[in-house]
Formats: sequence, structure tokens, C-alpha cells
Amino acid sequence: MRTLFHTFNRKTSSQRQKGVALITALVIVALVTVITVSAASEQQYDLRRTANVIDSDGAYVFALGAESWAMQILSKDAKDNKTDNLDEDWNTKISSLPVEGAVLSGRIDDMQGRFNLNNLIDKDGKRSDVDVRLFQRLLAHLDINRELVDAIVDWLDTDIDPTMPGGAEDGAYLGLQQPYRAANRIFSSPSELMLVFGVTSEIYNKLEPFVTVLPEHGVPINVNTAAPELLMTLAEGITEADAEELIAARKDTPFADTEEFINQPEFENKKAELATERISVSSKYFMVTAAVQFGNGHARLYSLLQRGGENSGKVDVVMRGQGTY
Repeated sequence: MRTLFHTFNRKTSSQRQKGVALITALVIVALVTVITVSAASEQQYDLRRTANVIDSDGAYVFALGAESWAMQILSKDAKDNKTDNLDEDWNTKISSLPVEGAVLSGRIDDMQGRFNLNNLIDKDGKRSDVDVRLFQRLLAHLDINRELVDAIVDWLDTDIDPTMPGGAEDGAYLGLQQPYRAANRIFSSPSELMLVFGVTSEIYNKLEPFVTVLPEHGVPINVNTAAPELLMTLAEGITEADAEELIAARKDTPFADTEEFINQPEFENKKAELATERISVSSKYFMVTAAVQFGNGHARLYSLLQRGGENSGKVDVVMRGQGTY
């Protein structure tokens, strides 16, 4: 009986050891499988990520190609014309154009058809009264409080004294929940307006289509490309109906020079108020917007271009940005 018990015990112990070995082997196989699947998944992720990066780089290269195309168009236009208007080739918009595996959309906008926010101060960093008056009229036409211009001038000018009655310097900004200081320098982007005291999202959305930021002061408005809201700023008392008449006149025949524009009947009794130094019939600043899809990659490029003087075909890139201007 004792011998039989020992034999049974040995068999049970041997079976237990075999069971433990089997479980251990299964665990090892499971771990190896998990590690293998994880490594394969990580490899697939790395491959997709690399492909997306390559596609995004490719999309950006196509966007740069659109920029080069725009530069050629603007260079040729400068050699062919002394004025700029909305009937010229550069104003053509491209929508969903297939190009060598990519889809491209783009347009060129005349930035001198807008109000340059940096005009609000002069080259010495002081308030520019003529431009402040123009901007106040734009604010009024858009149903925005005219006093907002004071806060914008304070954001730009070099002193730290608030302009009355609507100005704001460091004291106004340091009291905010997330404090910061007034820039006291020119804007780099129109979106910086959102930092100015008193500018809400609603106000910014109203202003955005009519303003720009250019790297110099005193840039005139091109009356051949400006919207009615901008034409109404050029003299006190210009109505919406007057602006529409001016647009109808330039549509038939673009203004050949500033004298022709000034002599329009809408200014007959308003010449004394007319900001002649801020009027132009040609432009040198243009914005190229290019949106590209290439494979899984996307790129949206904004390029501010500066064209040389009269009859000069030289075009330079002043600024590039991605996402938003």
C-alpha cells in the first residue's frame, strides 16, 4: 500500500510539473505574441506618420509653387500696366485645380484695397492724424465705436501714455486675468488686433475683411480695388450710394490716375476733406493664399509679396505664414 501511494504521489507531482511548464510556455507565447503585434502596430504607425510627413512636405512644396506662379503673374502685370484693377489676370481665383497628384486652390488679393493698420502711426512712432480720421470713418460705417482707434494707436505708438478718451496702455492690460503689456510696436499680423483692449471677436470679424498689416507707414488705398466701405473713408460725407457710383465708374473704365478719381462728381463739394495723400490707382503689396492637398497632406500658405516701383517687375516675399494670416 505504501509503495502504491508513493508511486501515485510521484505521478501527481510529475503531472503538476508538466502543467506548470505548459502554462509557462503558454504565457511566454502570449507575451511574445503581444510584443510582436505591438511592434507591428508601432511600425505601421511609424510608416503612416512618415507618409503623412512626406505628403505634408509635398503639399507645402506645391504651395510654394503657387507662390512662384503668383510672383510671375505680378511681375508681368507690372511691365504691362501702370495701374492695378480687379479685371487684371492676377485677380483670377483658382479652385480645386489638379496638379501632378495634388489639388490646389489659390488666389491673389490686393492688400492696398484694404486699410493698413500700421498707418495709424508715422515712421517716428507718433499718431498719424490723417489715418486716424480714415479709420474712424471705417469704424463708424461698420457700427463700431470710433474711440476704439485710441486703444489701437496706444498699442502701436512708442509712448506709455493712454490716449483719451478710449486709449489703453500697460495699466489696462496688466489688470486682466491673464496680464500682458501693450506691444508699443507695429503689427505683424491683423490677428494681433484680438490682443487690443476693447476688441472682441465680433468687432474683429467685422474689421478683418477691410484691414491689413503692411511693413511700412503711409501706404495709400488703391481706389481701383478697394471695397465700398474703404472708399467711404476717404472723405467725410461720402455715402454708400456715392461709393457704389464710384465702383460702377471704375468697372467701366478703371481710374487711370488719382486726378481722375478726385474729379469724380461724388467729390464735388468734398475735396477739402479728401485724403489725397492716401489715394492710389496702383499697388505694390499683394497677398497670395494657397491651399493644397497632396495625398494625406495638407498645406495652407499665406505669402505677402512686395512688388517694385512703377514698371518694375521685381517681386519679393515679405512674409510667409501657415494656418492664418
